[in-house]
Amino acid sequence: MAFFSWQFILFLAVSLAIYYIVPGRFKWLVLLVSSAWYYAAGGGLKACIYVLVTIVTTYAGAVIIDNIQRQTDRQLKGRRRGQGTAGLSREEKRRLKSAGQKRKKAVLVIVLVINFGILVVLRYGNFLASNLNSLLKGAHSSGHLSEMDFLIPLG
Repeated sequence: MAFFSWQFILFLAVSLAIYYIVPGRFKWLVLLVSSAWYYAAGGGLKACIYVLVTIVTTYAGAVIIDNIQRQTDRQLKGRRRGQGTAGLSREEKRRLKSAGQKRKKAVLVIVLVINFGILVVLRYGNFLASNLNSLLKGAHSSGHLSEMDFLIPLG
């Protein structure tokens, strides 16, 4: 769906009307449904792959972060060693919390790198391949990188 087509203008008008009609707590849902509808109309099955990858990586990251938090809480309570929190010094508690926070941040960074990495490849992969092909051609090389036909996400 091109930005200057009558279908897009109609889609935008309907989406904006619904956005301003619904209560504030549901505005995010209107934006989510509108985005999904736009990608489904523009790319069909290809759009489902983007949505699926984002959902899976975000959900998996959240589950892993939750497990790290539970493990840290369990260690702080001393259940593994059969002792209460009195058995851990302040320094040990601080060290356990810090280690848990570092692990959770690492998982978050991995999820963000995966999702933004996909976005970068989809947005700039063909640009990079085209420029590398020009360089290879200028160097009289027989190598050639093929360009892909992706449905390019908006952001």
